[in-house]
Amino acid sequence: MNNTSPLASIQQSFRIALGAAAALGETILDPQKRQEALVELQENRFDLAQKTQIWAEKGEAAELTARQVLEKVLQPQPIRTNSATSPGGGTTTAADIHQKTEIQALIGEIVLLRTELEQSRPPQL
Repeated sequence: MNNTSPLASIQQSFRIALGAAAALGETILDPQKRQEALVELQENRFDLAQKTQIWAEKGEAAELTARQVLEKVLQPQPIRTNSATSPGGGTTTAADIHQKTEIQALIGEIVLLRTELEQSRPPQL
C-alpha cells in the first residue's frame, strides 16, 4: 500500500480481507482450487504481494456488487393496488397514497368547518 489517507488504507484493507474471505470460500468449495492452493503452498510459490492485489480486486468487486444489491433493495418500490391508480393509469406509489389520504382529511375538515359556520349564522327571515 502507498502513502495514502488513513481512510483509503482502511478501505483497501477491508477490500483485501473481503477478497481473501471470498477466495477462501471458493477454495473450500472447489476441489480443484483447493488442490492448486495446496500445491502452491507446498512448492513455496505463495506470493503475498500478488495475492494481496488479487484479493483487493475481488474485494472491490464484492463491495460493488453488495452496494448495487443494497441500492436496489432500498430503492422505493411502487405499491400496486387494484382500486387506486394514478392519472396515467399506472401504479400508485406510497407517496401518492399518503397525499390522497391527506387531501381526504383536509376535505373532511373543510366540510366540518362549513357545517359549523352554517350552524353559527343567525337564521334569515
